[in-house]
Amino acid sequence: MGVGRVFIKTITTLVILSAAGLSAQTFQDSDISGVAGLKIAPGAAHAGSAEAFGSVATDLFSLYYNPAGAVFAGKYSAGFMHHEWIEGVRSEFVGFIWRPDKVAVGASLLYNSAGELERREIATSEPLSLFDAQDFAAALTASFTVSPELAFGATAKVIYERIDISSGTAFAVDLGGYYEFMPNIHIGMSVSNLGSKMKLEDQEDDLPTTVRAGGSYTYRTFRVGLNMVTPTDDNVHVHFGAESTVSEILTLRAGYASGYDIRDIAFGLGVKHRFASFDYAYTPIKSDLSDSHRFSLTISWR
Repeated sequence: MGVGRVFIKTITTLVILSAAGLSAQTFQDSDISGVAGLKIAPGAAHAGSAEAFGSVATDLFSLYYNPAGAVFAGKYSAGFMHHEWIEGVRSEFVGFIWRPDKVAVGASLLYNSAGELERREIATSEPLSLFDAQDFAAALTASFTVSPELAFGATAKVIYERIDISSGTAFAVDLGGYYEFMPNIHIGMSVSNLGSKMKLEDQEDDLPTTVRAGGSYTYRTFRVGLNMVTPTDDNVHVHFGAESTVSEILTLRAGYASGYDIRDIAFGLGVKHRFASFDYAYTPIKSDLSDSHRFSLTISWR
């Protein structure tokens, strides 16, 4: 319990510091970070509850949200996600986790494409030509359990971005911790995208470093989650969501995320049969933009 208390105290301290320090840095040092695709979260199950369970993720998509959760994903876990987003933006994710014992290793690839964009001299002119923009992050993850209730993890990744004919590469790490405070209460924290700057020709941008911290409470077949997300290039966001397993195969989800310009509520469902899970998430997008649809398939076996 002593280690657990230290972990809880650390989470509390870092959440306060991230909310104050990181957000202050946002508007003092830079207006926006580079590689915006790193902020488009994968995983339809998580998106359906507005990413409220991100900091305590223990499935395949913990490879993105919190690397500590990978050690709870099962002996083998593999899957992919497809995401259709606004104005032709799409994301793809594929990952794999292997847990031989008290240690888990994983690999993942997150790819984002903005499709064809119009090049203009001024905002009202006719487009001169078309160009594309894309990025991907290839990552390796390792996590381990200190005790049955406590786990830590880390991810190392290579990030590539290309906009038209300009391209650049950056390197980053993610760090995370996960703690089962009680059998039905879990808490977690992660810091994502700590690393080098992304340089495209003469422009250098920081990566979108993000702190996530929160927890979940489970009562029978109902679970609620609260997740605080603090990016370095934006204000603090609070994500709240819930999911209910209404039958052996069907789970329903809903959630709300505060502080975003174009989204807030989300809905989703999951269908599970034996070792396979199919999930769908729908997020309405404001300002007459196309809505967000995520589909993911995960296969886990022990």
